[in-house]
Amino acid sequence: MSFLLHASTCLAYLRNNARVGARIQQHQGNLHVSVITSLEIELALLDPRTPLGYTPRWFTIVGNFTFLPVDGPIVHRAALIGHDLRRQGRRIGTAALLVAATAVLRGLTLVTTSTAAFQAIAGLTLVDWSAP
Repeated sequence: MSFLLHASTCLAYLRNNARVGARIQQHQGNLHVSVITSLEIELALLDPRTPLGYTPRWFTIVGNFTFLPVDGPIVHRAALIGHDLRRQGRRIGTAALLVAATAVLRGLTLVTTSTAAFQAIAGLTLVDWSAP
């Protein structure tokens, strides 16, 4: 099984969540990150309120990830997912739509601590590695 890490999971790792850290170690070689998630994390790292230790921790772990681009089919699927969610009276941000669409199209399990935000997306498999 291969996994796509959401920004919330990456942040849990940076905050030294032991469960998330153990799972990342366990699944090395099967971990993917969207370039969108990488952007979100790097923006967070540049925030002056972010602890300084997070930056070297991030740049140490990223070598274990396969980075996935956003292309036309992902954008199209993200638009369809967003439209479907709006019809249900739900909304998620553009970055989350792109990450979810990447997971769906590539057949990856989305690893997130924000499962409630993604539960209504058809065809998306979710897991929360921070949960007991």
